[in-house]
Order: sequence, then structure tokens, then C-alpha cells
Amino acid sequence: MIGLGESSGLEEHARRAGAKLIQMSMTYWPVELAQWIAGKFNYKSGVLTCPTADLPALFKTKLAGISFEDFVRGLTVSEAGEDL
Repeated sequence: MIGLGESSGLEEHARRAGAKLIQMSMTYWPVELAQWIAGKFNYKSGVLTCPTADLPALFKTKLAGISFEDFVRGLTVSEAGEDL
């Protein structure tokens, strides 16, 4: 198993591809993702201006409006890969 440490080379591959590795195990990884998206695509998310203590409520509100069934309905087997 390859870790995400400095010696894995994954961060360098991501950088060359114009991408970024974000550790989703970190508590506030969505903030890091929002910051990267803002810099890369000039998109300003409400996550960037939300106080840290209020982030869980913001995520709950935003996710409540998303239908999981509608999201996966358009997913094809080829897109899902071997995870099925």
C-alpha cells in the first residue's frame, strides 16, 4: 500500500496534472478543497466565509437539498468501475 507521505510521489503527480491531493480524514478538508477551487477556478463558495463552528450546519443544510437517488440514478456501471 502506498501512503500519501512525501516519498510516495503522489503529490508531485497531482501538481503536474494541475490537481491537488486533499486528505479527507482531516476534520475541515472541505475548507481546503474550497480554497483550492477558489484559486483554480475563481469560484467562491460559502464555505470560505462560514465560521468554522458553523460549517457542520452549513453542510447539513446544503446536503439536505440533494437527492442521493437522483445523484446515482444516472451512474452507469462503467462509471462505477470495479466498486460495484
